Amino acid sequence: MHYAGALANGSELSLSDSATQKLTRITKNTYLKEKIMKQIITAFVSLVLITSAVGADIRITEYMYRGAVDSSSNREREFIELTNIGSVPIDMDGWSFDDDKRTPGIFDLSSFGIVMPGESVIITETTVERFRDEWSLDMSIKIIGDLGNPTGNNLGRADEINIYDALGILVDRLTYGDEVFPGSIRTDGASGWVSQAGLGMNDPYEWTLSSIGDMQNSWAALSGDIGSPGVHVIPEPAALLLLAGGLMVCNRRRPANRVTTDSKAK
Repeated sequence: MHYAGALANGSELSLSDSATQKLTRITKNTYLKEKIMKQIITAFVSLVLITSAVGADIRITEYMYRGAVDSSSNREREFIELTNIGSVPIDMDGWSFDDDKRTPGIFDLSSFGIVMPGESVIITETTVERFRDEWSLDMSIKIIGDLGNPTGNNLGRADEINIYDALGILVDRLTYGDEVFPGSIRTDGASGWVSQAGLGMNDPYEWTLSSIGDMQNSWAALSGDIGSPGVHVIPEPAALLLLAGGLMVCNRRRPANRVTTDSKAK
């Protein structure tokens, strides 16, 4: 059996059964390869989106831009706390931090490794050992020290905290500064912690200055700094209602936000 067809010049093309079958197989294989490639690309894009969505469960939950100075290293004990508020572990290999320069990859957070649900980890300007001793933290709490050394991206009075995942995608940001946002907190000697409503919202007015025995069970460090690094408490609904009632009584009106500046004054 042969297949006959017309070419563009008017002459006829004749194919045998075997040639026709071979051509059919090639056509089918090409179609299957294209289909498989499309499926691979779709799966990869889905994986990236899922990873980014999961990574979004890492949140900035506490920070202090200026703490007591470590006399031995002349570095301040400023810190940032990150917490996995989700329900699945998150691998922070390849993640990074930067300040208001907003550049992914500047300060590496890979050594945090796998962060379990509910687990909090800490970035600090001083050394890991001295920060752990200062706050009496056990060895289970993961700490990365030497923030700003040599990258220079330690925190200032008016600054930003930017957290990026392994793909360089922004996961969380906090832009703060009591001079830039009048009426917001100044974390000098006492940390600030975020409300449930403020998680991931980049709103400096959703942050509360730490006090001993507060909702985060804050305590005093050896230097007298106040905070709760390494421990983030998600308030129970009843506690949230009490807090909301207190805020209604205070009825403090927020000042209008002003444009941020590059000031990093201590």
